[in-house]
Amino acid sequence: MLVRPVEISDAERLADIYGYYVKNTTISLEIDPPDHREMVTRIITYRERYPWLACKTEEGVVGYAFAAKYKDRPSYRYAA
Repeated sequence: MLVRPVEISDAERLADIYGYYVKNTTISLEIDPPDHREMVTRIITYRERYPWLACKTEEGVVGYAFAAKYKDRPSYRYAA
């Protein structure tokens, strides 16, 4: 197993992984799963400031973790 920074080329797989949980569980607050393009946008928007990590095995990317901005107010600038 290898944990590495997420790459743009991982976006489709990340959307697939997350999409399952959006559609089949209650752990996400999203109603519609993000598609490949939306995942690319999220990666580009947040990975410069926050960590986005992918877990890769022989089968490919099998999981990921990320941090993102919590709120826009200045007092939240260090919260993720």
